Amino acid sequence: MKKFDIKGKRVLIMGLGLLGGGVGAARYFAGKGADVTVSDLKTKEQLIPSLVKLRSWPIRYVLGGHREKDFQEAQLIIRNPDVLPDSPYLKIARRRGIPVEMVESFFVKNCPGKIIGITGTRGKTTTSYLIARLLKEAGLPTVLAGNVAGVSTLDFLDKITAETYVVLELSSFQLHGFGESKISPHIAVVTNIFPEHLNHYQTLTEYVNDKKIIFHYQKKTDFLILNKHNLYSKKFAKEAKAKTLFFSQSDVPPSWQSKLPGEHNRENIAAAMMVGKILKINSSIMKKSVTAFKSLPYHLQVIRKVSGVTFINDGISTSPEATMAALSSVDKRVLLIAGGNDKLLDFGQLGKLIDKKAKAVFLMEGTALPKLKKSIPQNLIKGEFENLVQTVHAAYSLAKPKDIILFSPAATSFNWFNNVYQRCLEFEKIVRDLPK
Repeated sequence: MKKFDIKGKRVLIMGLGLLGGGVGAARYFAGKGADVTVSDLKTKEQLIPSLVKLRSWPIRYVLGGHREKDFQEAQLIIRNPDVLPDSPYLKIARRRGIPVEMVESFFVKNCPGKIIGITGTRGKTTTSYLIARLLKEAGLPTVLAGNVAGVSTLDFLDKITAETYVVLELSSFQLHGFGESKISPHIAVVTNIFPEHLNHYQTLTEYVNDKKIIFHYQKKTDFLILNKHNLYSKKFAKEAKAKTLFFSQSDVPPSWQSKLPGEHNRENIAAAMMVGKILKINSSIMKKSVTAFKSLPYHLQVIRKVSGVTFINDGISTSPEATMAALSSVDKRVLLIAGGNDKLLDFGQLGKLIDKKAKAVFLMEGTALPKLKKSIPQNLIKGEFENLVQTVHAAYSLAKPKDIILFSPAATSFNWFNNVYQRCLEFEKIVRDLPK
């Protein structure tokens, strides 16, 4: 499809969502003169924050469920990453030969810029921001988009030239769309691979296969950057057609004093540095970018100190591996707040690390609760709580001056919140409201 060959087309946005991607897609296609319909299983009341942003656009809405006729009559369907690729509605469309795209795959196929794609089980957001910071510091025209909350990738499309570097954070779900379109970025970065999203995928192999799409369609003139110490990297390197480079935290000079805590962040820095080396960016520029870079919101972010107690918001952590990285980055034993919904992951190793790194654990209700209780030494568990306010207050009541309360759930947010960002904001608000 040509970049501007959409005027008058019947475009169906499947899944408006609340994080901005669906809003951006609807706005983009409506702005190009397409006949846009938005279809979502959520109700009007649930989608108000997104609908408000589109109130001035001529868009048709089908909310609270999908209709077969919309999938039969559309000429292009843009599906939300949360929509399963084997949805019966998408099968209806495919039987009729109607193209089904995701925002990022549509973007890449119509983008004249140079694509740098970043994926991984953890660290991809920090690495993406680091790479974008490094490129901008070097004076290169740069856009950061993809799996970035509150950012609409398609908003950038008309502003990008052949000289623009596009840094795309890519989830496994978004990469599935790349597979359907048989595309991979010019420079691909894989931060690491661990078991993840097993509530979405039938097997771990399916998840890994979606991650592999980031390099599967690369050519010999492309680049693949892999974590030297991750178990999957050697296998990926054997399968890759592109020039393969490896990074390690030891690549970061000891004199570069990063503000990012934890060894896992030195790996993220090393991955970003490798992109800088490919693009021949001066090491002094890379050092300036790295040493000035601070933790992103909700990534081991110090929120506040109250009566000598430090509160750290790592609410973005939705897996045992992510919480293990958080615990390993803190020098002292913490009061840990964890829990939520299970993604069918193993909590055994996390439980062992909690035994070493936590002095108390406060658990939130959710489907992950039984596994967490089984994995964590019982003497450390100080209660199970029905909401986040109760959990935070319970932890604070037992904390002493110089203690650290770490909010790193190791599970998803969907038992209490619409998404992980709402959970992070709620934790921050509760902490801000605590009296000294």
